[in-house]
Amino acid sequence: MIRHFTASAIILSHDHVLLLNSAKGKGWIYPGGHVEPGEDLAQAALREVREEVGLEIELITERRFSHPKIEEVLLPFTIMDVPVQDKKIGPHRHLDAVYAARTLTTDIALDAAEARGYRWVPVGDVPSLPVPAELPDLITAVTKYAVLIKS
Repeated sequence: MIRHFTASAIILSHDHVLLLNSAKGKGWIYPGGHVEPGEDLAQAALREVREEVGLEIELITERRFSHPKIEEVLLPFTIMDVPVQDKKIGPHRHLDAVYAARTLTTDIALDAAEARGYRWVPVGDVPSLPVPAELPDLITAVTKYAVLIKS
């Protein structure tokens, strides 16, 4: 089966999460996309958010090891193996590096090819939206993680 590396960000602000109304019919999702050649996972997540919603973000992550002789790649919250249906490629899988993030800027500029709209949704209201099945639990877990890392 074909697998693509992707990176995404669950962007939190004051007990809300940024969700996009997918232009590709996936319901409400968080921003993300394919990792481009030469990018690490964190760079791809930052670029995808910039391209899809025009925001600059800070990734919320643990630094487990650093050394002056190496460059550290920021760790994602999780990496998920997700089945995908695509008209061009057909069924395949995305290995998605999901980061927790917070905004550094506030002006949203949507890419119409990616999203028909956006909402800052209270974390507790996510299950009431048409979202992928795993999304409410994932966002709850990311929110708890972000609180732990922040403190």
